[in-house]
Amino acid sequence: MGREHYEQSKKLLLKLHELNVQGKDQTDEADEIREAMDAPARGLTSLERKRLKGLSADLYMLIGEEVKESAVLSDIDQEFLNSYRAKDWDRVLEILRKKNLCLEEHLVASTRAICWLEFGDYDVSLLFAEYAVKLNPDEANYPTFVKLNRAKLNGEPPVAQKPSPQQLVNATILELSLLQTA
Repeated sequence: MGREHYEQSKKLLLKLHELNVQGKDQTDEADEIREAMDAPARGLTSLERKRLKGLSADLYMLIGEEVKESAVLSDIDQEFLNSYRAKDWDRVLEILRKKNLCLEEHLVASTRAICWLEFGDYDVSLLFAEYAVKLNPDEANYPTFVKLNRAKLNGEPPVAQKPSPQQLVNATILELSLLQTA
């Protein structure tokens, strides 16, 4: 039952984001969506509420208006790598919202795509995967994220992906590790 509330809330949040992209975030339609978000929000778990609040912040990346939080951690890059390797996706997303994380924007977008893919939120993962492609069209792995998410959203049977999602995660970890040592 909770997943139903989560999906409803997420769908409404994504609609609100789309209105924001269109410059219609201060319209009656946007206000109606905000009002409609109240009912399903009451059925969310604390983790779902936290995740959606984070998603709301993350979506601003896609329109160039992301506001990064101050970081309290002194070694945020190492904390990020440790969380990534441990596949603590919620923690990874939290760290990506910090100001002084040394990570290029396309890597932030692709890492967000990985996290949302791991949560099973293919619609959200697709948004960040497409943005990663836009930021770095020369990265050969990013189109795989896009194809994978589209297939999952369309309920298509899994196709042999080269590289596989796990290989994409491993390649991202390697790239992040190399950036940290640079």
